Amino acid sequence: FFVFFINVSIKELPPNGMNERHGGAILIKKGDADILIDAGPRETSTELVNFLKQKGVDDIELFVSTHARHENYGGIEAVLDNIAVEQFMWNNDTGNDLAYAAIVEKAGNKSFRTIVATYLLNMTINGIGIQVINPRNATDRFHSLDNDGIVLKISDRAFCLMTTGDIAYGAQAKIA
Repeated sequence: FFVFFINVSIKELPPNGMNERHGGAILIKKGDADILIDAGPRETSTELVNFLKQKGVDDIELFVSTHARHENYGGIEAVLDNIAVEQFMWNNDTGNDLAYAAIVEKAGNKSFRTIVATYLLNMTINGIGIQVINPRNATDRFHSLDNDGIVLKISDRAFCLMTTGDIAYGAQAKIA
């Protein structure tokens, strides 16, 4: 069982000095099962695809797009073009981002199954337990693109991990 936190940030800062493309991705591997959470920005997608191939990823059992921020979804298209995806999960919120809507549509067409993350959805992949703990149910949402992103509880035997993405501290505390 391996967890890789992949830094796919843009290395050069824009003229304003703010790195708005601080994307990351998480690869979870167990045996032949691969789970990818987010894909970083489009500008570093080649690095991500190369990393996945170096780690022996030939197909992805579950690809999770946490939310509609370019630094999280920009690399999805490159992954879809280079690696087969069995299941694609998203939170059903495009954030009125037409580019994200197009990528989600492509992911739906290229994957075997599309899953809309719902509160407390449970699934198992090769013994890895996956539970959606955000987005919350309809009456308990944060009404924020970042804070309503997908948060997963990943567990395998005595190991447990909670992915929080861009969710703010106050929302993280409520979810936890």
